[in-house]
Amino acid sequence: MRAEVDCYEPVAVPKAVAEDLWIVDGPVVRMAMYGARIPFPTRATIVRLRDGGLWVHSPTPGLTETLARAVEALGPVAHLVSPNRLHYAGLPLWSARWPAARCWASPGVRARAAGQGVGVRFDADL
Repeated sequence: MRAEVDCYEPVAVPKAVAEDLWIVDGPVVRMAMYGARIPFPTRATIVRLRDGGLWVHSPTPGLTETLARAVEALGPVAHLVSPNRLHYAGLPLWSARWPAARCWASPGVRARAAGQGVGVRFDADL
């Protein structure tokens, strides 16, 4: 039996939650866990800081040109944050698009990314 997980529509679109706060629902990813590939929905949180820069928590995988332009319309991307050892898969695409953004590594994520063969740049540790 194959369990499916639905995405929260619309996907890859910033959705306003409050002033200067958005969520972006991303694609479902499958992660190897307990000998199976478990589906997980993805979601980023974007906060506009006082200086106008954007703080992006858990950037979603599969960054599209349409999503990138929508994010750029909100402000300049200043920080990309991996919140834990599992939510870093979107960082390579987002940091390539916005190389001036500071990439933050949560504890254990550097080793996890290296062990999974994910090439990601981190500038600082949380």
